[in-house]
Amino acid sequence: MRTTKPLTLQELEAQLWQKDPDVAFRNVSESDFDLLLIDVYDEDGYPFMDEFEYTDACICNSGVERRRQEFLDWQKLHAKHD
Repeated sequence: MRTTKPLTLQELEAQLWQKDPDVAFRNVSESDFDLLLIDVYDEDGYPFMDEFEYTDACICNSGVERRRQEFLDWQKLHAKHD
């Protein structure tokens, strides 16, 4: 549960990519990762970007999802120690 004020998007981006997970994931929730995802599809389910933008966005989203999994693993590890 977050007890401090929410991070801005810029603060969240800067913090989440820190190497030390104890620093990166402090005061972060799983839903914060959703803020970093890039929408690549329009309301009809079609990509609304050119192929290069689409590829870059999907690579970015994959990186965010990998970091989310690292967060979930870190969270489980810390839950065992509490």
